[in-house]
Amino acid sequence: MADSHSETIRYFSLHCADNSTFYICEGSDNEFIGCCTHNPCSDGSGLCLDGGLRAASFAADKSDVLKKQSCDDTRGSKVWWTCADTNPPFMGCCDISPCADGCSQSNLLPAVLSKNKENRQAFLDPEAYASSKSASAATSTASPSSSEHSTGLSTGAIVGIAVGSAAVGIILISFLTCMIWKCRRKRKEPPDMVQSGESHRASETGQSPMTYGGQCFPSTSTVTPYYLSRLSMDHNKPSPPLPTSHQRYNSYNMDSTVDQSYEQSSSPVYMTTVHEMDGVDRTPQELSTDPLEEYYEGQEQSPVRVSKVPEKFTLEVDQKLLDFAKERARTYRSTRGLSSQWSLEGPSEDSMSMLANYWAQHYDWSAVQAKINDDFDHYAITIGGNGDYKPDIPLHFIHVRSSNEKAIPLLLLHGWPSSHLLWSNIMEPLSDAFHLVAPDLPGFGFSPAPTESGLDPKVMANAFDTMMKNLGYDRYGVVSTDLGLVVALYMAEVVGNSIIGHFTDFLLLNPTPEDQERMRKGETTEEENKYIKAMNAWNTLHFAYAPIHATKPLLLSHSFADSPVGHAGWVWDLLHTASDGYSYPFDYIITTSLMLWIQEPYAGLRAYTESLKPGMFDSVKRTEIPTGVIQFGNIGGPFPALKKYILAPESWTERLVNTVYFRRHEFGGHFPTVSQPELWMQHLLFFDYAIPTSAMDKKKQRIVITGGGLGGLAAACRLARDGHQVDLYERSKSLSTASGAIFVRSNGVRCFYCWQMREVFEAVTAPIKEHETRNGVTNELLHRLNPQIYSSFPEWSTDRQALQTVLYDEACKAGARVHFGNEIVTVREDDNSAYATCKDGTEITADLILAADGISSRLRSQILAHVDPARLTVIRAPSTHYPTELSTDMMVNNDKTKSICEQPESENGIMWAGHGGYAIGKYNHHRSLFNIMFSIQHGPADSESSEEKLFDATNDTQVVRDFFASFNPTVAAMADMIEHCSRWRLARLEPLDTWSSPKHRLVLLGDSAHAMLPNLAEGFSSIVEDIDALSILLLESKQDMAGTIDLWERIRIPRVTRLQNGSTWNYQLYNSGKPPGSELTEQQRNLPMGDGNGSAPFNTPPFDKWMFDYDTAKEVKLALRALSI
Repeated sequence: MADSHSETIRYFSLHCADNSTFYICEGSDNEFIGCCTHNPCSDGSGLCLDGGLRAASFAADKSDVLKKQSCDDTRGSKVWWTCADTNPPFMGCCDISPCADGCSQSNLLPAVLSKNKENRQAFLDPEAYASSKSASAATSTASPSSSEHSTGLSTGAIVGIAVGSAAVGIILISFLTCMIWKCRRKRKEPPDMVQSGESHRASETGQSPMTYGGQCFPSTSTVTPYYLSRLSMDHNKPSPPLPTSHQRYNSYNMDSTVDQSYEQSSSPVYMTTVHEMDGVDRTPQELSTDPLEEYYEGQEQSPVRVSKVPEKFTLEVDQKLLDFAKERARTYRSTRGLSSQWSLEGPSEDSMSMLANYWAQHYDWSAVQAKINDDFDHYAITIGGNGDYKPDIPLHFIHVRSSNEKAIPLLLLHGWPSSHLLWSNIMEPLSDAFHLVAPDLPGFGFSPAPTESGLDPKVMANAFDTMMKNLGYDRYGVVSTDLGLVVALYMAEVVGNSIIGHFTDFLLLNPTPEDQERMRKGETTEEENKYIKAMNAWNTLHFAYAPIHATKPLLLSHSFADSPVGHAGWVWDLLHTASDGYSYPFDYIITTSLMLWIQEPYAGLRAYTESLKPGMFDSVKRTEIPTGVIQFGNIGGPFPALKKYILAPESWTERLVNTVYFRRHEFGGHFPTVSQPELWMQHLLFFDYAIPTSAMDKKKQRIVITGGGLGGLAAACRLARDGHQVDLYERSKSLSTASGAIFVRSNGVRCFYCWQMREVFEAVTAPIKEHETRNGVTNELLHRLNPQIYSSFPEWSTDRQALQTVLYDEACKAGARVHFGNEIVTVREDDNSAYATCKDGTEITADLILAADGISSRLRSQILAHVDPARLTVIRAPSTHYPTELSTDMMVNNDKTKSICEQPESENGIMWAGHGGYAIGKYNHHRSLFNIMFSIQHGPADSESSEEKLFDATNDTQVVRDFFASFNPTVAAMADMIEHCSRWRLARLEPLDTWSSPKHRLVLLGDSAHAMLPNLAEGFSSIVEDIDALSILLLESKQDMAGTIDLWERIRIPRVTRLQNGSTWNYQLYNSGKPPGSELTEQQRNLPMGDGNGSAPFNTPPFDKWMFDYDTAKEVKLALRALSI
């Protein structure tokens, strides 16, 4: 705690409930604020790891001036709370509402200083802030107990909700807004945006001026686009006038607290007012500040009439409209239902009241708007009408061009109640592989609403195709969800030659009458039965909103336009219903609702009128365009009957699309780009738009694997799931009985998520919250590593036998054949095939043979006969591991070890480092056993010429007891408890330049190719990466087998070599009693994480980011495209 912050602590009376210390780490990497048992500011990191985090409190009478700060972005939850009514008052971040019962240790999250300058200043210098804001402070109110979410958008920012059933249609409507603009030429330097509070008197005709691109547009109505105060253009390009709509906003009966001058105005209540922008004429070249302008101007003009170039602009919504919404939230009148809980009838009274209170007291649109403007470049374009829809179609979109000129263009189509913000979570990460264009559908977000009826999916399809061609993308992929699905299906029908492929996470397929009849007769499968029942539940209990949208959109809009909270509740109910239990923060709900409400909800509601009109939805034709279908279920959601909603059988998808890629997850809900963005992106990368024909039609390979350990079984599982014919040969008569803990790093977990194996693995694994390194003698905490800082995927620990059993079971389910008691003894190849001879004389022919027979591989020298034999020597490290398990009962009943069983330490992986040895332990998934591995260093390293076996199933436990008797009492006590242990002699291979034979038909896999020491815990995860990369290349590479394996090695060997060297480096540290990172300089420890950098020094933040957050699929896709394969 710095002295400079003592006034902040005094002013708010900031203190800690357990007598720990309150810290403010201003200027540190993470800028932690709150209570911690250790000083998080001292090392410059600003990280209070969970074991030290404690609840913070404040003076209740300061709740009205305590501005919200932020929550640690790495935790996936951003919930700031100030609860004045609890005892003691609570201030900080918590996964659940602490305003009733406080925040438990397990729900507590780190808080950090806000990036909002005003909120930050109000916290760091409250007296000066209060003085400067005294006028506004006098009229402000605050809730003594309220939930606050971070000021920015959540990482998944704004998405929509399930449309449901056959109602999935396109959105476009006849309503609202004509854009009437008045313009002046800009000065030589582009003018700053008009400051809030400035205004320009309306013209004598009652028109309110609005500048758009510096062009004057005549008005045909007295109504202006009231919802946008300013569109500040970055270059002066002429744009055609946007359409107008009839006036409808001048008769509001407003609350007396709102400025009454509006009631006397002849213009709409929320008419736009801006300063005139005067200046001199300039050429387009002189005015250009858009880095994409040169690119746009080089494209041929579309035959459909459009604005010449997209116009770049900055968004700003009329503050008076926002003030009106906040006032309506402040005076919100709730409704008491029959139930106090959320039910089929809708949200509870308490839920809605909390939402309204949060909106009135804490919601900050200015922070949201700033993020919308800062995150992406915004463009406007006007497309000419087509078909029976004659008016122009103005569109707003965001555009991110990849630095890779060979990247695939993608058009991203959202649904209801979403906007372009649906994709904000995935835009930046995918920009390496794709050019991304995300429009707001007409009437949603910042695309003005249609002015006539008839803007149906076919019209939309042509308009978006024209927009893409105007951007220079003659052929492109389409990504769709919800209502955007129907637009995409019509694009496939009317502009199919432009579409490379279609990827959707919401392929809605209603059971037909024939399906219902088959189920009544007992002719359907169990999978079909579950899906039909879920869809019947949806249609009868949850779908009522859609026909109301379609038949009474104006009636609903009359209510919602005057009750923004009511509209938010309408949106929230659908978000909640179609979820897997994902908790949407209030900021998210309000922003999602506002993106429809700002230009009035009528436009979005009426989308159903257009999409459900006769002959529209029911006339969608099956498309032959290659389509990727990814499904996310609602298991864990609020309505169990919906857990299979949207999980149509794969065979059903063929009724509507040409399914070339199909994956399913039981979790994730209707909006996976919010709840599961990393997993969603993985599947998009797997679905390769660069291949115009189905990757799944590629010749299936016959693959033979030798070795039934973890690597061989994982390969059999994944490759069999891909449809290959897989045979695995294991010389033992059964699975190995070897024990010991296995760590699956987040980079490996990412792969298993995409293999659709999350659920089966979570049943046998325990998540790792943190990694601790302690002094083996004193038990002093030396180092903590929180893996969630580096990746959004968790880390798992499990035991070898449980992991082995899962992989074996899943491989067999996928169709792999496992042959126990038969060993492959020789292998050979020619240009077309690989051949193997088994010990029993069986001859085998295959397309590819994978030798996954471990570090002591009997085939390595045959496969790499062209490599210097000295390079293939196994190097035995001067250390031996002794893995074993200790029962929880023994640990709890021993005074020296029971502390390990207590939260939060029991969720951590702990290493006790000493000179010449160390111990590593972690509880298993059901917490019945503590898996621990003792390591003892002994004489010099030797080679495989030693006659000592690398592994023994049993060993003299006294060796372990004697060595660790000198360690701290906790470790010594655990060593005394062991009743049995196995013995693993540590060994490694030097990095190799190749893992395959000259013709690339014989390949080493896993430890047979790159056995490494265990001191990065990346051994198994690196093998999983190998398999993941190989799987994708076998499906998607256009090269022959030799070229495919060569590319695989070029992708994998550099990364694995770096990991091998890192594990050797850390081995030396561990046995010197030093934690990872202790060898670094202060400058190295504080290197920015960035996107990760494998060439950075070991154990630095950029290296750890590169190691933990590695995305195999992304790397493979980039390699394929870079080589134009």
